[in-house]
Amino acid sequence: MAALELTALCKSFPGGMEAVVDVDLQVQEGEFLVLVGPSGCGKSTLLRMVAGLESPTRGEIRMNGQKVHHLEPKERDVAMVFQNYALYPHMTVAGNIAFPLKMARNSRKKIRAAVQEAAELLGIAELLERKPAALSGGQQQRVALARALVRRPRLFLFDEPLSNVDAKLRAEMRAELAKLHRETRATMLYVTHDQVEAMTLGSRIAVLHRGRLQQVGAPTEVYHQPANMFVASFLGAPPMNFLSDQAAAALGPKSYRQGVILGFRPHDAMLGGDCRMKVHFREDLGHESLFHGVFEGHEVILALPGQTKLPSDGELAFHLPADRVHAFDPDSGIRLP
Repeated sequence: MAALELTALCKSFPGGMEAVVDVDLQVQEGEFLVLVGPSGCGKSTLLRMVAGLESPTRGEIRMNGQKVHHLEPKERDVAMVFQNYALYPHMTVAGNIAFPLKMARNSRKKIRAAVQEAAELLGIAELLERKPAALSGGQQQRVALARALVRRPRLFLFDEPLSNVDAKLRAEMRAELAKLHRETRATMLYVTHDQVEAMTLGSRIAVLHRGRLQQVGAPTEVYHQPANMFVASFLGAPPMNFLSDQAAAALGPKSYRQGVILGFRPHDAMLGGDCRMKVHFREDLGHESLFHGVFEGHEVILALPGQTKLPSDGELAFHLPADRVHAFDPDSGIRLP
């Protein structure tokens, strides 16, 4: 397995578009790091540079301390799993899994053993003689994972592999991927725009926006201590509520610097207290209800227990723990201490 290091990595395209800008990032050996950000933020371009499918404009890519950005993809010893499963329709499941080993001229005995081991690990051993057309989307994705796994590469790269499956299957596959990482301890770099995937899969997550790295850290750290307003608004569903400093007095006795932007997460609101929100409508989700309304002239969302009753006057009383209210610089967007 490999440790990966990106130093001042940049990628510009004709016309001056900067897809990746001065990214410094380290992925430790055996780590599962998730690159997350909105569409067009540069995360897939970054992954393709690591794979060797794109050349960096500037910067370095190192694996285990050795420069690799000048090497061809086949020389980097990485395996990539795409959003598209890219299975050969005329081959069986066993044939698809075995394909990279056959191309590497491994012995038949070694190939059979590797295919069986990977198939059993991913729960598809009974499907080895089927063709891809006879498989469900989840089964096809498992075959694609097994094909990458048998190579035993230094580094696994995942480019939004769960984007084409439904919500139920996506949850199942997240569990499969987490299990795969626990059992193999492989180094994995995973790209997604889905914050749930990022929060549940990554030992660390790296948030990208407009080609620039915004924050790297453990999922709970990035969620509870966002580096800036973009991270605060991108991670979390519903997103963080933002208020002007004029609402500070209504939030409690804690004082804030004049002109700052205040923020709190919908799930940090607690019933009862001196804050009053005029509710416009509610979304009942069973386990919780999302209350949409106005607080101190700002549109906000509160996430409260599903059985919460709305008073007849349409106003909810709530409060916020002082340590759950964040202050942001209005110019830079950076979270203040």
